[in-house]
Amino acid sequence: MPMPTAYTEQDVRRFMVAALGSTATALALTDLSDQIAIAAEEVDGLLADGIVGTTDVAKVRALARWWAWEAASASTDQYDLTAGSGAKLMRSQMMATIAARLADARDAASRHPEAAAILAGGGVVAYAGVLTLAGSPYGVGRDV
Repeated sequence: MPMPTAYTEQDVRRFMVAALGSTATALALTDLSDQIAIAAEEVDGLLADGIVGTTDVAKVRALARWWAWEAASASTDQYDLTAGSGAKLMRSQMMATIAARLADARDAASRHPEAAAILAGGGVVAYAGVLTLAGSPYGVGRDV
């Protein structure tokens, strides 16, 4: 199957669920889940032209994979479940898997400037410009 040349937000949601694989099934995450919708909005917000306007599919996929694993991480707590038949679902094991996949996805996303600043502890976008305080009663260099 060839890689698409562009994505819609719905395509990104489907990709996120596919990237999560069986973890999405275990956490009941679908392309209609609120967690996935929010993650897709984060991807859209990181891209200067949004998902639809971006032709760098590799970048979209890397950012989508990162936010999909962020959504999975936020969708579960660390606890263990047991059933009467002796079956056991170790949520803590799932969390360890999610943490490892999230680390890989963050590493891949960090190669793109849209994600690098956030992952480095930033999150503030710097803009170059001139600050004009003419007529301002607050002055310049005043301690607050």
